[in-house]
Amino acid sequence: MAIDWGGLVLAPCVAIFGEAATHRSADGQDRAVQGIFDSGFLAVDPLPVYGFTPAHISTYTACLGIRLSDFPVAPEQGDLITVRGVRYWIWDVRPDGKDGAKLMLNEQVLQR
Repeated sequence: MAIDWGGLVLAPCVAIFGEAATHRSADGQDRAVQGIFDSGFLAVDPLPVYGFTPAHISTYTACLGIRLSDFPVAPEQGDLITVRGVRYWIWDVRPDGKDGAKLMLNEQVLQR
């Protein structure tokens, strides 16, 4: 018996913890979506030569947890996501195989 992870687990989580976002795909269309936003810890290894790291460096990376079936057009690397008033580029889409994905985001810096 297959478990409907997207419907039974992800949908309630996004309904409770999700927030509004706007997805702009390569076709230039803006679509209202929801996802669980996070700007979590990311370890950085500045010198991965011979396994030697002289310093412990960390930063944060923004990501948006989504339900893939909520997107009329699948998100892809290079698409834009606006959440909390900030526009981000999607630099990676990491599907989990159960209708969910984590969109790894870089803040878009606008040139003046």
